[in-house]
Amino acid sequence: MMDDVDVTCMKTVETFRHHPLIPKDVVVSGWIWEVETRRLRPPVLDDEKRARTDVTSAQFGVTTPQPNRWR
Repeated sequence: MMDDVDVTCMKTVETFRHHPLIPKDVVVSGWIWEVETRRLRPPVLDDEKRARTDVTSAQFGVTTPQPNRWR
C-alpha cells in the first residue's frame, strides 16, 4: 500500500522514462486500476478527478499513513 498511488505511479513512470537502458523511442505509461469502480484511469493530481468513489482506506482498518518510500 502507498499513501498516494497517483504520485507513486507518476514517479515510477518518470524513473523508467529516464532510465539509461530503456531506449527513448519506447513508450512508457502508467495506469491506476480502481478496484472499487473496476475502472482503469491515468494518474492525475486533481483531487476532484480522483474522488469518484466514497471508499477510503479507513474502512479496511488502515488508519496510519504508509512510510515514505521516496526519500
